[in-house]
Amino acid sequence: MEARRRDGKLQKYAYTSIIDVLGEVGVKIGRDVLYKRVEREIRNNVPVEVSVDGTNSDLSSFTQQDSNVECQSSSGQTKGSTSKKKRKDQITYNACINSIFADYVAEVNANKSFKRHCKRNFLDTLIDKKKAEYDVKNKILKETICA
Repeated sequence: MEARRRDGKLQKYAYTSIIDVLGEVGVKIGRDVLYKRVEREIRNNVPVEVSVDGTNSDLSSFTQQDSNVECQSSSGQTKGSTSKKKRKDQITYNACINSIFADYVAEVNANKSFKRHCKRNFLDTLIDKKKAEYDVKNKILKETICA
């Protein structure tokens, strides 16, 4: 069976037959996953050979014709890592806001007892100092604290 097109990519029916043969062997793989794996190997300029023999249902895995070339794992981030980072960033952001608020209220109350106002740009400098202390990258507006 000729499964390759002129441009080197596999034809649509080739993926279907490969999935069928893998199913007979007991391997469950979706069309999209198989397509992505083949495309990834082609993108890495690694010669990919997927052969299906329809008579005895043999399937060779992705084989490299050059034994000197090693496959590199091109997997992405681990599952849930972005949500963990977002959760950690949100906790840090909230702690920074609470710290700014506590320091600002303490300064305002201290100045009220002397019937004075806070220094000009006190809140801006406090926000910048706390953002650097907590290593917060998000923007913190004065309205968040004073509202």
